[in-house]
Amino acid sequence: MKLAVLTLLALTACGETDNDGDGVSMQLDCDDNNSEIGEMATFYVDADGDGFGDELEPAESCYAPDGFVDNATDCDDTNISIYPGAVEVCNGVDDNCNMDIDDQASVGTWYADADGDGYGDPDAAYELCEPSAGLVSNDEDCDDLSADTRPGADEICDEIDNDCDDTIDELATDATTWYRDDDNDGYGSDITLSSCEQPTGYSDQMGDCDDNDDSSYPSAPELCDLIDNDCDKLIDNNATDANTWYADLDEDNYGDATSSITACDSPVGYNLDNTDCDDSNAAIHPETWWYVDNDGDMYGSATGAVQACIAPANTTYTANDCDDNNPSINPGADEICDNLDNDCDGDIDSDDAIDAIVWYADGDGDGYGTDVAYLLSCLSPGEDFSALS
Repeated sequence: MKLAVLTLLALTACGETDNDGDGVSMQLDCDDNNSEIGEMATFYVDADGDGFGDELEPAESCYAPDGFVDNATDCDDTNISIYPGAVEVCNGVDDNCNMDIDDQASVGTWYADADGDGYGDPDAAYELCEPSAGLVSNDEDCDDLSADTRPGADEICDEIDNDCDDTIDELATDATTWYRDDDNDGYGSDITLSSCEQPTGYSDQMGDCDDNDDSSYPSAPELCDLIDNDCDKLIDNNATDANTWYADLDEDNYGDATSSITACDSPVGYNLDNTDCDDSNAAIHPETWWYVDNDGDMYGSATGAVQACIAPANTTYTANDCDDNNPSINPGADEICDNLDNDCDGDIDSDDAIDAIVWYADGDGDGYGTDVAYLLSCLSPGEDFSALS
């Protein structure tokens, strides 16, 4: 239809008139010596007005009619944005009519995401209008072969930069808590540090109650040093170097081996000795002297004395019997008027005899004495004394 219109226009414009007198009509000769414009030419419809014509809509004419151009290079004459030399954009269309789609478009840069973690490999970039599967818009992955290694991933102790921050194993979720160990006893204080590797001066054991004393830490042997060595908040309890103390009920400085306690310091009523054989009697102990007691009066003579804790047969620990053949004569016997030294004090029938007579002074010799002056004696002191008062 357009061609028909153009032909009509050409005929109307040029006709068969020889306007310039050269003997050739405009339809045959467009000599522009007068008012013609030259040779006949082919023009093309430029429907979208972009200056480029549609090769499928040609017309022969001396003039370029309105809506026609002298080229046929438009590849889409319905879109003013599509023509040779147009800016190629990412739209799936051959904007510049070079028979390539989006070939010179202003494209985006896309990066391969081989491990599918949403972060791309900076060393695998692609210039494309739209990403295909396996491409992402960022280049932040530091290991595109491991989905566990990416920005924002948990850092763990594996000597790998898991979160891609250029630092290895920092703030790792599985890092060990280490405890400050200033005294190097293997146990730390409540000052902590989180790290994958053990820092110098730190321990993986906690609970030190004195980090300036290497003899104090949990499980340390408790010692008698007025220090809580094993950190159980008790001082010197169950100390390994504590002494065993033995009860000394009779206070003879010899203890009973059957009654003991363990302590650093001596408890009241205890001592270190455990050789007492009778802790109820202070006279009986390992250094007791035993004396032969022939008469069984519990007093012995010095002859044949032996030292022992347990009494040998027929012995006693009290000595000074002055007659070991007479049980009524010994240091504990009562003195009586029998002309014998009954109590072994060296005096015979002395005034301490239990049966001594009271003699009263009888100055006038009348056989009666005064109770103002008297004395005790087994025998009469003389004529000046009377047994009567």
